[in-house]
Amino acid sequence: MAAALVFAVIAIFQPFSNRQAQPLKSVPFTSLPGSERTPAFSPHGDQVAFSWNDENQDNYDIYVKIIGNVEHQRLTYHPDEDMNPAWSPDGRLIAFTRIHEGEIGIYTIPARGGPETRLPLSILS
Repeated sequence: MAAALVFAVIAIFQPFSNRQAQPLKSVPFTSLPGSERTPAFSPHGDQVAFSWNDENQDNYDIYVKIIGNVEHQRLTYHPDEDMNPAWSPDGRLIAFTRIHEGEIGIYTIPARGGPETRLPLSILS
């Protein structure tokens, strides 16, 4: 018990290190031309999904990028705008919205790419 008390006293009163902490630095996730919108981090925090209007700046699609990697992966190719990506809790799917002919639809797509699925309205109500 005495050893535990001595250890606690040393831990509490031990002087802080004189080393200076490195200043925080802001690093952009992308430097793509155009506009990136509505970013969403994966559940593990190692990826980010976002909507980007690509080099032509004519249509928003959903992209995924691994944090710290230069490359990004395009997931959607529809001519309507895809926005608001959101990860599933297990990180396997990304849900997003698309407005088609004035109607908002909610879709899912595998985070690594693949066919998209529109959620039926009955699920949404």
